[in-house]
Amino acid sequence: MTVYDTPKSFDAFMVMDVRRIPELAVRQAINLAIDRQALISQAFFGAAVLPDGYTIPPNQDAYDASLADLSKTDVAEAKRLIQQAGATGRTVRLMAASDSWHPKAAQLIAQNLTDIGLKVETDSVDPAAYFNRLYDPADKFHDLMIWERNGYYPDADDMIGSLAKPSGVYGEFMSGFSTLDGSAAYADKLFEAKNIADAAARKTRYTEIAREWAEKYMTLTMLACASNPVVSGAGVKDMNWKALGNHRCFMENASV
Repeated sequence: MTVYDTPKSFDAFMVMDVRRIPELAVRQAINLAIDRQALISQAFFGAAVLPDGYTIPPNQDAYDASLADLSKTDVAEAKRLIQQAGATGRTVRLMAASDSWHPKAAQLIAQNLTDIGLKVETDSVDPAAYFNRLYDPADKFHDLMIWERNGYYPDADDMIGSLAKPSGVYGEFMSGFSTLDGSAAYADKLFEAKNIADAAARKTRYTEIAREWAEKYMTLTMLACASNPVVSGAGVKDMNWKALGNHRCFMENASV
């Protein structure tokens, strides 16, 4: 038997719907309240790392640990922001799929948000129905949604390039980012960054976009960067185990 050391290549996060939680300060407070170390140890059993590169996992070229402060935990500041916004005692609704790491993460996050003064209602959803509910802004539990991004290819364009885009599943249906002033400009910003030829300049531009997007809007709170454990028989050769660890399985060359 072979146990593979799969790269921490997928983003685990929680999307905040700005149509339900319109105050930036409240969204910032939610982000600050998350105990990510607890999530890593209890929801991922240690098989994850802190999202120090925000939405860029550590296996990608644009990873920049200078963004670690965007995912810091500061419960005292979170409480202050909730009080300042007059949101103490407000009910927020959180939904998560009922499989994988989602249920434990939902339990921990619900407690984190309770600790800063919010009231939390949760809904554990059958995985077969979950995606359709993410697409429905009218869903009762659309305030907060636990989800993940597994890249089709290991590049920032497939991570923040999708997550910060004002159109599509994340920016339009899930977060409502497209309804916020200035959001339309991110389509051009991301297109520009994708097409920068110099690797260092490209990384710098993605870092700038990530920080601006997070600080100005905070529609997505990163939880961890993780991977799926991959195990095979000892005789299996040429399996693309890195892809398999990221939900993207390409086994054309595998053989026994």
